Amino acid sequence: MLSVDTRMEVLRSTGRPLLIADTHHDPRWPALAGWEYVRCWIGVPLLDSHRFIGILSVDGAEPAGYGEEEISIVSAFAQQVLLALQRFHAQQEAEQATTKLAANAQRMSLLYETSHLLLSHLQLDDEKLEQVVRWMAELTQARYCALHLLPASGHQERFIIYGMDESYRSMLPPHPEGVGILGHISPSASVVRSDDLSKDPRVQGFPPHHPRMHTFLGVPVTAQGRLLARFYLADKQGGNPFTAEDEALAKAFAVTVATALENIRLFQESQQRLRELKGLYEISRALGMVIEPEELYGQIVAQIAELMDVEMCAIFTLDPDRGEMLICQPPAVGLTPEQVAQLRFPLRADTGLQLAWQETGPRWANEPYQEKDLAPFWDMMRQLGIRQILGCNLWSGHRSWGMLAVANKRDGSEITEADARLVSTLAHQAAAILEKVHFQRRQRQEAEITAALLEVSQAINDLIQLGDILERVAQITPSLVGCDCCLIHLWDADQELFLPAEAAGLTPEQREHFFHRRCRPTDVPYMTEGAPRRTPLVIRDAQSSPQVSGWLRQEMAVRSLLAVPILSKDHLVGGLLVYDSRTLRTFSEQEIAIVTGIAHQTAIAIENARLYQELQKRAQELERAYEELKDLDRMKSEFIQNVSHELRTPLTFVRGYVELLLSGDLGPLNQRQRESLEIVAAKSGRLAELVNDVITLQTVDADSLERRDIPLSLVARSAMRGAAAKAKEAGLILKESFEEQEKTLVYGDPHRLEQVFDNLLSNAIKFSSPGSTITVRIRDDGDFVRAEVEDQGIGIPEEALPHIFDRFYQVDGSTTRRYEGTGLGLAIVKQIVEAHGGTVGVESWVGEGSRFWFTVPKHQNGET
Repeated sequence: MLSVDTRMEVLRSTGRPLLIADTHHDPRWPALAGWEYVRCWIGVPLLDSHRFIGILSVDGAEPAGYGEEEISIVSAFAQQVLLALQRFHAQQEAEQATTKLAANAQRMSLLYETSHLLLSHLQLDDEKLEQVVRWMAELTQARYCALHLLPASGHQERFIIYGMDESYRSMLPPHPEGVGILGHISPSASVVRSDDLSKDPRVQGFPPHHPRMHTFLGVPVTAQGRLLARFYLADKQGGNPFTAEDEALAKAFAVTVATALENIRLFQESQQRLRELKGLYEISRALGMVIEPEELYGQIVAQIAELMDVEMCAIFTLDPDRGEMLICQPPAVGLTPEQVAQLRFPLRADTGLQLAWQETGPRWANEPYQEKDLAPFWDMMRQLGIRQILGCNLWSGHRSWGMLAVANKRDGSEITEADARLVSTLAHQAAAILEKVHFQRRQRQEAEITAALLEVSQAINDLIQLGDILERVAQITPSLVGCDCCLIHLWDADQELFLPAEAAGLTPEQREHFFHRRCRPTDVPYMTEGAPRRTPLVIRDAQSSPQVSGWLRQEMAVRSLLAVPILSKDHLVGGLLVYDSRTLRTFSEQEIAIVTGIAHQTAIAIENARLYQELQKRAQELERAYEELKDLDRMKSEFIQNVSHELRTPLTFVRGYVELLLSGDLGPLNQRQRESLEIVAAKSGRLAELVNDVITLQTVDADSLERRDIPLSLVARSAMRGAAAKAKEAGLILKESFEEQEKTLVYGDPHRLEQVFDNLLSNAIKFSSPGSTITVRIRDDGDFVRAEVEDQGIGIPEEALPHIFDRFYQVDGSTTRRYEGTGLGLAIVKQIVEAHGGTVGVESWVGEGSRFWFTVPKHQNGET
């Protein structure tokens, strides 16, 4: 007997009942003290879905007392025991699930009641907050619970506590973020917990006044990264730590409270907003109907002056050329046209105007003469009688559209924060509408620019000659921007000169002077500091500008000009200059954009014209070269044919006389003479074959074929009969497999197609070993008939397959010496098949054989 009990392992590993008939003589029975009375034993494993969970055993006092019948009974009883265990476990799991569902339902009910209670009147009520805090403490079995509302919530700071007396409020010192365990409750921490406060290093001054607190769970109440409140539970009943379910509930509670706080804050703000919007209605309706910015400014100041009940109201805009603020037209409320014309303020860094221009919020002063940053404007303000002033930037779309300013409330009261907020609201709304109006104007301008550029594009797109293109550009451009003259120069990089190319609007004398003047870079305003200008140059008064050369001022009579370099991929191509010779004028952004776009299109057209000229020249050169190649190819073909024909005639005589000599018709031959003549016959035969192949390559094309409808199988059999003797001599077997293609017709030249089979069969015989088989197959292939010649020869290396149909190609020198051949047979196959409109191919395996195939179009109503 064993000293170690292995019965459990046996039952676990086998999964079958175990019978020990006589424990005193069975080595599987362990030597167990006090178990000597057991003489026989049955053990049955309890398996739950193949998982071993225990055994059921029966002891017997008599040896051999149990057999198969008892094993069956015990096994059946074990099944009943297993079913009972499974029912017990299932009942336990169901009870646990029910308990968990009930707890979850209770938690969901709490969260719903919390949300409903806090939002029922959209007002914070301490009594309601105390009620939801008490619910949380009871549900989590916490002795202490607190909610600390912070000023960031938009509500008054307050403590809502449960389980502590009122004196506890004074015991809660301020806890900055990161200081003390309460300070760790921050937006960066989703939860703060401690299972033993007495050993937690984060505890500072909390909770020494309440030593009964042992465990702690805190969560932040946040919205958009702002800490609105801190919520925490302490000392779970029974001394247990807070569970994961408690933590999840606390987080959900924090989210619910945050949502309620934000909704209440937003509701209160919306109420305030509604009160302000009552005053905005009239101005909004008026502003919404305005189209042009000039009209819009007048509507804004009139409505705001009435709404604010002020003596003065104006909108200032920036003059970018002078860096000054000025009142836009029409005149402001409370100011005369003369006063408006004089009101220009420099944007200096030391003035309040500059500060207001840089800010997006309102700035106001009820005692403006006490504000030192307004000191530069005190004299002007006294002249206008300004007692109080408020300004706000018209900011929208990441830019300022101006500044709104109001002064002197008519009732004499001070400007309040509510007034500032109302003006800020009006300013933001007006800025948004201004942005929209400017956007609409910009859209119209862009549409006009696009239409102008489209007109130019359509005018020059059909032109391919450079002179025609430049002439059309010079004619169109001045009319699009309201000028009377246009000059176009082209840049000569080799000479570093601007050459006259085209002009419009000039007198005959001016044209003669223009076209005879080759300009240095300093003579025309297309370049600066030796490089092309990156932005257009606008000069309002060219006659007094040092940037304009004398010949433009005098001979060309330029008054105002716009000059744009013509660039192609950052390379200077030329220059485009439009000008007015009659009056001084400025060029708008729209006009500058039009001329810049025309310059860009002109650059593309110039490059295209030059490319076209180069392509024309190249095409002519290629055409001449092609004709020369055709002549050379024709001469080559004629030479080869002439040489081949010249060789064929003497070869025929040589072969004829050699055959006469070998036949004995010209007298007897000794053995040495016969052997020599046989060599001559063989070599002349190969030479004749080469000549015939060369002639075939030169003469076979689609026009030379004599086509008719014919079964391809008939051609194949004819070729096989011709190759039968040679195959038999080589010890090879010829086999056909035509797949019922006997009646399928192809449209081809029977003689040439048989030549294809002859060459493929000759190749297969040449490279096959005695005893192997050569198979010829013909099968349907869609609109084609496919023929295959497969051998069991030496095969072709993979690197040679792409060249196998090339003329004179041999796999290697040893193959040529061993098997001989001209290297033209497969090239002839390819040329004949392609002349029929078919294709050729090969598949090969070295040492196993090759399969050559080709396709020929079927007969289709007499056509290929």
